[in-house]
This record gives sequence, structure tokens and C-alpha cells, in this order.
Amino acid sequence: MSAFFRPLFRWSRKHEPVPVEVGAADLERFLTLSRPADPVGQLRLLLLVVFLNVSRLSREEITELARRRWDLHQDKTAELLRGNVEFGFRWYSLHGVLRDCGVPQVYIDTAYELFHEFSRRDIAPPQPSAAPEPAETEPADVVVEEEAANPVEEPVEDHAGPMPGSRPDPKSAHTKDELLALLAAFRVWNGRVSFRKMEKVIGKRYVHSTLAAVPHREHLPSLDLVLAYIEGCGGDAADLEAWESAWRRIALSETGG
Repeated sequence: MSAFFRPLFRWSRKHEPVPVEVGAADLERFLTLSRPADPVGQLRLLLLVVFLNVSRLSREEITELARRRWDLHQDKTAELLRGNVEFGFRWYSLHGVLRDCGVPQVYIDTAYELFHEFSRRDIAPPQPSAAPEPAETEPADVVVEEEAANPVEEPVEDHAGPMPGSRPDPKSAHTKDELLALLAAFRVWNGRVSFRKMEKVIGKRYVHSTLAAVPHREHLPSLDLVLAYIEGCGGDAADLEAWESAWRRIALSETGG
């Protein structure tokens, strides 16, 4: 019987499982063998393993933690507990629930990779009234917009350096949303640097999942976090000065100062 999933199919307040010590490679192998070439199915299985067998919390306790997230209402929380997170979920909230439940980091990292893998496929519920999307590759500016709307990392190798084209200029931003969109564009322009590499570049002042969520914050991130993001992308002293100036300008405008 697999060490990852014991036969526990009912929630119980009395059940207090011991977290399974497992390496990332073993966990990936287990999910791949269980749900080959199916990131949605793999993530669903992983979440069931976590909620039923790894977390020490009961269903009610997990539900209470999830409901603290502003975007996880009752129906969405029920879907989360069933592992159905392919539609309408943000990684920022899912990560917060897993972290609050005390889930080991190896499970969180694996969930992050799987969530990103299927979300980058532009999965969307059917909309009969909408016109069919063209099959051709979308233009580069749409890819940048897509990057700003998705708090996850694209699993591709870093490019050698900045991409050709117009360099994102923070001076053009007038609102928080525009500044955050330019942050995502700056990363793309610099070769779509991986968030794990950014974490190393900044000396792990912030973890990769925090950096990935920066362009998708509901509120303006702190100045230090914004500058860490730019530094992680390979920004130089001039870039840091320009982004700091833009951040201060927008922060003052939002407070009416």
C-alpha cells in the first residue's frame, strides 16, 4: 500500500495522522504513476492526500481556516476540500490554506508546480455565447497581459538576457494595477526569469511563492518587496531608483497625499 495515502476516506475529529516524510522526487513519482500526464488529476489527488492524511486538522478546522480567505466562500471551500481547484481559484489563497494547515513544504512546492502547469493551459469553463478563440499563437502583448493575470511561474528555462522590444518603464504607471502589470512585464522582458532563481538572486529575502504573487496583490506591495522583485529580475541601480520613485508616487496618490 502506498505510503502517501492510507485508506482514510471519512473525516474524523479523532484522526490525527502523522505527516508523511517524503522527498519531492518520490512524491512526483507517486503522482505521475497515479495520474499520468494529468496535472489537474495529480493536484486533486495531492490535495486529498494532504487534507485526509497529512494535515493534523479536521475537516471543520480546515474549513474555518479556508473561510478566512476573502475569496473562499462556502461553495468554493467545499470544492477545495474535494480537490477541485481548476476553476476560479488563486494560488495565493490556496497557498495560504496549505500553509495555515501546517502542510510540509514539499507538498506545497509540488502543488505550486501542478497548479501552474494546468493554469497556463488557459483552462476555462465553456461559454456558449462567446465567439471561439483563434487557434493561432497570441501576440506578444497578450502574453504579457496573461503573465500579469496569473500568479504562477512558467516552467521554461531562463533566456540568456533581456528580450528585444520596449523596456517596461515604471514612469508610465499611474495606478497600482498599472505598476503591478509593469512588474510582470519587466520580468518577461528580462527573459522570464524563474521565481526560484529570483529567490536566490535576492539572497532568499523572500521565497519564490511570495515573489510569484507580487503582480497579483490586491493592495500595493511594500517598497522593499517591489525592489526585491526588480532586483531578482536582474534590475540594476538605475532600475531600482526608477521603480522606487514610481512606487512612492503611486503610494502617495492612493493615500491622497
